[in-house]
Amino acid sequence: TISIFPTLAQLLTKFQSQAENTFKYTTIQLNRNYGAKMHVDGNNHGPSRIIGLGSYTGGELWVMDPKGTKELEVRETMRGWPDLKVGTMVRGRVVDI
Repeated sequence: TISIFPTLAQLLTKFQSQAENTFKYTTIQLNRNYGAKMHVDGNNHGPSRIIGLGSYTGGELWVMDPKGTKELEVRETMRGWPDLKVGTMVRGRVVDI
């Protein structure tokens, strides 16, 4: 948290402002060795940014896109998307991070 790592929070804020100073955000999330299941970022108030740092392999993000070529199965209810039923195949695209 910011109270435990205030210098890290300042560093990440500075990094983001130098990368794209017009992007507005309220939260910074750090993950390590994290593999997320399909989900909806339901509490976001606008676009998200994702940045991969360090030496790693893989690091792909699947994004729902009706024109995409990679299909995934919906395995559980998606909050805010009542039309996406469990068992439905959904088109998307894979983004390299």
